[in-house]
Order: sequence, then structure tokens, then C-alpha cells
Amino acid sequence: YLFEITLSTGAKLYLKDGNTVVWQGRTWEKTAIKLTGVGQRSDEQAVRPKLQIINPEGVYSALVDQGALNRAIVSRYTVLRQHLEADLNIYRRQTWILMRVAMLTGNFIVCELRDTTDGPNFLAPARMYLPPEFPAVSIQ
Repeated sequence: YLFEITLSTGAKLYLKDGNTVVWQGRTWEKTAIKLTGVGQRSDEQAVRPKLQIINPEGVYSALVDQGALNRAIVSRYTVLRQHLEADLNIYRRQTWILMRVAMLTGNFIVCELRDTTDGPNFLAPARMYLPPEFPAVSIQ
């Protein structure tokens, strides 16, 4: 798993649990990071995953103090090892909005994530209306 966190300032963090790797021209930094609670519920209740990031000596605490993590976009890329090693652009991406920092200590940060369509100001991906799915549409 590779994690891309786009801060509210526009800056991006590229993090990976385990060793540091270079993939698609970006260096994904080694850090302890874990995402829990991902999935779907049968009763259609919204799932709110938790993202835990190690915070050694408070290195990420300044981002919390500045509000840079508020409404940050968190993308998790699932890349197979052979695609990572061959630097192939083949992956599965899941995206969430970081809604709040639930816990901050000198050792770690716990953040609550929400789906991009969960809430009043949701983000929906663009939809393309093309044939054959929409036969009444023609491309000119």
C-alpha cells in the first residue's frame, strides 16, 4: 500500500509502511502507517476508517497545529510487488477525505476518514455519457 496525502495547503506527502521505494517518479517515504476499518456495511451505514501515522518526536504535529490536515485528501494505492519493482503504472486507488484528527500524541496521530460522498459537500467523480451505454449520444 502506498499513501498519498494531499494537504489543504496543496503540498503532498508520499508515505509507505515498510521500506522507502521509488514508483512513478515519486519517492514514497518509509514510515509506520496503518489504515483500519475499510469496507462496507450491509445496513448501508457510512464506514469511517481510521488512519494511524507514527509521529516520531512530533514531526507531523506542526501539520495538525497549522490545520494542514483538515479536509486533506488521502489516497491509498494498492500496487502489486511486480508492478512496483517494474515501475508499471498499474494500481487500484481508493480515496477519502481526512475529516478530523481524533488523537495526537508525541508517538502517533489517529485521523478519522470519510468517503468522498459522505457528507453535505461530497465530491463525486465525473461521469462520461458515451455509447454504447448511452445510444442516444453521438461523438462529434
